[in-house]
Amino acid sequence: MVPWLYRIASNAIADHFRDDRPTAELPEHLPTAPQEVDPLARLARCVEPFIDELPHPYRQALRMVELEGRSQKDVARILGLSYSGAKSRVQRGREHLRNRFLACCVIETGRRGIVHWEPRR
Repeated sequence: MVPWLYRIASNAIADHFRDDRPTAELPEHLPTAPQEVDPLARLARCVEPFIDELPHPYRQALRMVELEGRSQKDVARILGLSYSGAKSRVQRGREHLRNRFLACCVIETGRRGIVHWEPRR
């Protein structure tokens, strides 16, 4: 019973001070704050130029899978490769791409992927 009473009193005090806060109207012509660009979105824009720098077979396969959203089976059929050959080409292309990113950027990853990145000096 005591914790319940404490919580009720605490909420009542918070409500009291929340209601008494002075407010002021903002001027209509305030400059808008610049929209913060998501750091991962900035990093994502770097992918295409890096893919363009890869050797042709990897560039072609990665572009189809990662940028166009095609399946590796489609890539195999379009490029006239076996399915395992297309998977290998995509995997090797990803490894080349990863190495290029690590050469230019410090990338911190977590369970859900990239959590922070910054260019190397």
